[in-house]
Amino acid sequence: MPRMGLTLWRRFQIFFEQWILWPTSTVVSHLWKRTLGRYIHVKETRMAYEESANMKFVRRSTSIPVPRVYATIRLPPWIFWWRRGWAWGKTLRYPNSAYIFMDRVDGQSLDIQTWLSLDDPTRDRIVAQLHNYVSQLRSLEPPPGALIGSVTGQPVSDDRLAQGWPTDEQAEVSGPYADEAEMNLALRRQHDLSEFPPNVVESHSRSHPLVFTHGDIDLRNVMVQGDKVMALIDWEASGWFPAHWEYLKAHWVPVVHEREYEWRDRIKEIVNPYELECAADRDVLLHVIDELRWH
Repeated sequence: MPRMGLTLWRRFQIFFEQWILWPTSTVVSHLWKRTLGRYIHVKETRMAYEESANMKFVRRSTSIPVPRVYATIRLPPWIFWWRRGWAWGKTLRYPNSAYIFMDRVDGQSLDIQTWLSLDDPTRDRIVAQLHNYVSQLRSLEPPPGALIGSVTGQPVSDDRLAQGWPTDEQAEVSGPYADEAEMNLALRRQHDLSEFPPNVVESHSRSHPLVFTHGDIDLRNVMVQGDKVMALIDWEASGWFPAHWEYLKAHWVPVVHEREYEWRDRIKEIVNPYELECAADRDVLLHVIDELRWH
């Protein structure tokens, strides 16, 4: 009898999902795209308040094109079920997530295929704009006693920084850090510096000034229309960080195309290069991955 009850309940779930939820979500999604969705983008993230604070700060302090934030709200998980599909009993992408309501940006994401299709003069103009925007960020003065983290002094969403990467389920949230030494210790997963090669020792012994950092300068986060950068998006990893972090993080993306170097070779024209720190971080990662492999 219990098995029959379970079977009937599962049949009800399937019927409800296929004949009520799915058709309803299709209609609601279509209506959203035809109305408010034409002007407003809704982003779900556990770091909504920190990211929106970063975006507001950059819009207020620079001329960098950043989507305008209208509201940041924590809503019941079922509110936007139609946007991400429905799995019975699983309605949240992240626990404790909230929503950022912001401008929908014109243009398209500058993925690698789009980048490869552009001629050299167009690429040059885009790189020049990005260099200008990063320079504006780096000219901002941190407040006295600023922590390494978001502009609010709170954690950021950064899978490279996160303690326990990549096995910790909270791996996207990390910081804030009192200083660069504490941040480096987190990168080394609490291992003593003496366990690492000389280049890591030198890199992690250096002191870099704090600058405002986007933290994810990658093609997918650049919105373009022709040769004009329409917006820099995804500010959840942004905040006050040591000066080398922007360059290091710009290389912290998987290689998805054999001609990826045609973008990566231009990064040093956008961000001041820190080759020693970048190479040292790769060695830290090899050590971390080796350790995780045996746990």
